[in-house]
Amino acid sequence: FSSDERERIRVAEVCAQQDGERTAGLIQKFGIKDEQALIRIAKLCATQLPLRTIELIKNFNIQTEQGRIEVAKHCAQQNGWKTAQFIDNFQIQNEKARIEIAKLCAQQNAWQTAELIGNFQIQNEKARIEIAKLCAQRFCWGLPQLIGNFQIRDEMARVEIAKLCAQ
Repeated sequence: FSSDERERIRVAEVCAQQDGERTAGLIQKFGIKDEQALIRIAKLCATQLPLRTIELIKNFNIQTEQGRIEVAKHCAQQNGWKTAQFIDNFQIQNEKARIEIAKLCAQQNAWQTAELIGNFQIQNEKARIEIAKLCAQRFCWGLPQLIGNFQIRDEMARVEIAKLCAQ
């Protein structure tokens, strides 16, 4: 890319570190086309202020699903609740990636992940069971009221999750 774009990237990175919210809101004004730079800047914004970056992720116009997955994983580690709430903003089709992101969300904020697990649209029951177990290890007192959100049909798995909460 040109020295002009390199300079815009450098300025955007500094802005992201100082004011992630405003940078996420105005990223398109920088005219940056380089996807790796946009991913880096999105992650900087998410580190500085994850909530707004998650809400405004579409502004970054990250074209590849792999790039959006990378940013979503970073966001999940920063703010599992808002990532779970706005996971659709990342437009991730790959279920395996959505499962990984849901697990990261559960580690960061088990309660909100349990509450919003349906947003991940995970078809794989085994994966939903694993995520429910993660939530049970971190959020036992409230999981019984939210376990239905996981839509687990396997009775033995539900018993196993209840035992985790009882420990």
